[in-house]
Amino acid sequence: MPNIASSPSTSPIGGPASTPSAAQQGNTAAAITATKQTKSPSTSPANKRKNGEASASDGKRARVAWTADEDAIILDLIQELGKEQLWSKIKEDGRLVHRGNDGIKVHFNSMMGKIKKQVQQ
Repeated sequence: MPNIASSPSTSPIGGPASTPSAAQQGNTAAAITATKQTKSPSTSPANKRKNGEASASDGKRARVAWTADEDAIILDLIQELGKEQLWSKIKEDGRLVHRGNDGIKVHFNSMMGKIKKQVQQ
């Protein structure tokens, strides 16, 4: 079996090695340069999301602020349902269909932290 590492005419997978020509290397450099062009800070998707200007075309869902009504729904359902599979049951209720299980859980924990701070003051 030939030593592949020492043979310049074969690739590591056993086929003939191909060496890019200088012209191909130049095209590669141009392609890399083109992909490194940066977007202006004001129009990048991350900045649009931060400024509340995000759209579905940016690839990420825009964040929507929680409302007082949604807070009340969560608290009512927690009192009604107990803690067994709570987050999926809240989602199944249908009033928060646009919110995910993890989002509901994170928001509830945030609400509880704020309530605890208010009680301590």
